[in-house]
Amino acid sequence: MDTRNSVNLGKLETTLTELIASEKIYVEKLSFIVEGYLQEFRKTTPLVPIPEDLKNHKGIVVFCNIEDIFYFHTEIFLQILTKYRHCTLELGKAIVRCDAEFQRYAKYCNNIPTAEHIVKTHDNYFRAVQEKLNLKWQLRTLLHIPTQRLEEYKEMTSDIVARLQALNGDWETMEEAHDMIVNVGKHIYELSALVDMKNYEGDIYDNGKLLYHEYLYCEYGGKIHLHYVFLFHRLMVFTDKVKSKDKNGMPCYTFCLEIPMNRIVVKELLRRRFSLSSTDSKCTFTRMTCHGRTMEVHNTWLIHLRRQLQIQAELIDCLVNPTYGNVREVAI
Repeated sequence: MDTRNSVNLGKLETTLTELIASEKIYVEKLSFIVEGYLQEFRKTTPLVPIPEDLKNHKGIVVFCNIEDIFYFHTEIFLQILTKYRHCTLELGKAIVRCDAEFQRYAKYCNNIPTAEHIVKTHDNYFRAVQEKLNLKWQLRTLLHIPTQRLEEYKEMTSDIVARLQALNGDWETMEEAHDMIVNVGKHIYELSALVDMKNYEGDIYDNGKLLYHEYLYCEYGGKIHLHYVFLFHRLMVFTDKVKSKDKNGMPCYTFCLEIPMNRIVVKELLRRRFSLSSTDSKCTFTRMTCHGRTMEVHNTWLIHLRRQLQIQAELIDCLVNPTYGNVREVAI
């Protein structure tokens, strides 16, 4: 092995070692939240009296879904990093398979400003819990640890890819893993504007991963509407988008209507059109005709809709007939 390869191999080993070591530290910090602050908050007879206004929804908001994130990293992700420590090809594949689990970060990270405000308001209580349980870290500091960890994943997976490329190794799957982590960050940003969507009564995070979003001309009720549409795993959400007056501000969205993906019927029409209808009796329309603002956007909408409907059809086939092995095409 020449000197250059030896150096790159050494740096690769160092990064992989750091990835596992820092993951253990990350899990430990998460445990301070879940097994420390959260566990104390849930006690029937807590060691530190809980302020009255924290006993309701406010207290739950502080911790959001951090428990799910903690158990994912404790019981699954740390084991993955350790198991495939010496096989970056399988490591990359395993990380990509965790895409759904990493989507949980969107809900948590977008909740941080609210959680931080509540913790700051009740600083005396949370400091008292820290002192009583002899916890190393303040909760206000720990709240930001998951966001910081995502940045560390991006940096370390990028470094692993670079070292593997220099060694002419199997770097493609690790690049997919890196791209997946990067997309988690994009997903967090994209959903941040939807948290306060006007007139939307559900939890936007219950709709699964955000797959695509763009403008779409929709004709129904005798009128043509230009909606900004969000396609999730479980739902298609139609909104009116208002750009922020502030150059760097986030746009605002007003909810108009939705179609559950398991109730949607798509039919491709002539002249660059496709129709959407719903088998859901609660839907506010029976059928709409749609087209994208450009041919590229139009085709992209069809690609994503076809793909999602095919995935759902295959899932139904597996549920109905577990031995079904052939992939059934869904034409629209």
